[in-house]
Amino acid sequence: MISMSLWLTLHLIGVVLFVGNIITAALCKMRADLTKNSVEIHSAVKNILCRLYIYDPGSCPHHRLWQFNGCTRGNANVGV
Repeated sequence: MISMSLWLTLHLIGVVLFVGNIITAALCKMRADLTKNSVEIHSAVKNILCRLYIYDPGSCPHHRLWQFNGCTRGNANVGV
């Protein structure tokens, strides 16, 4: 049987990785937005989504739905 302290440790490690991933993605996107270069922004978003697919494979269907929804609403640059 796994002790409560081990579960708590695993949970805290997961929280740190999750928050770190969010902060890293936000900083990459903010840095790309400051350039106001659409190619740079596109590259940053592609890299962020690639990392999300690697670190959180369960979110892949959600991101595909978001990409389809953005493209069908007339914003062809969303999720490409």
